[in-house]
Amino acid sequence: MVEVFNNMALQTLNVLGPFLSSMHQNWCIVGSTGLILQGIETRTEQIEIITDTAGAKKLRGFLSRFKKSDVEDDLSSTMSSEVELYQIDGITVKVLSNLKVKVNEGWVRLLELITQKEVFDFNGYDMVIPSLADQLKISRIFGREKDISEAKKITDFLKV
Repeated sequence: MVEVFNNMALQTLNVLGPFLSSMHQNWCIVGSTGLILQGIETRTEQIEIITDTAGAKKLRGFLSRFKKSDVEDDLSSTMSSEVELYQIDGITVKVLSNLKVKVNEGWVRLLELITQKEVFDFNGYDMVIPSLADQLKISRIFGREKDISEAKKITDFLKV
């Protein structure tokens, strides 16, 4: 079943790829899909894209035909974001605009915590993903059960 969802997510990236590759706004794919693209074995049923207001506006226009009517919010009390959900071929695409996380210093935009982005070629499309070090940092900051699980997968992968 894991492979089925992952294949569906990768097929959804084929739909998103041409648009994302041409976007000049600040964006990146985070979470399990980003880890899969970086070679880590994990399961995903969604694609999470973090962006700024301008990026969310462009994505909203492109994704409008895929809009989900119900919006569920699985953010914790240490996260704040404008969340929009879309459905493409059975995969949820979650756009998180201006995602902020609560750290010791107060609320910080997640995009500002990403110090190194990597660009992966996916079927000819540029997919922007935080480095594994940044993905690890993000997972630890989020601290939810699924994030802790992702952090372990990253550390096992990196042999840290």
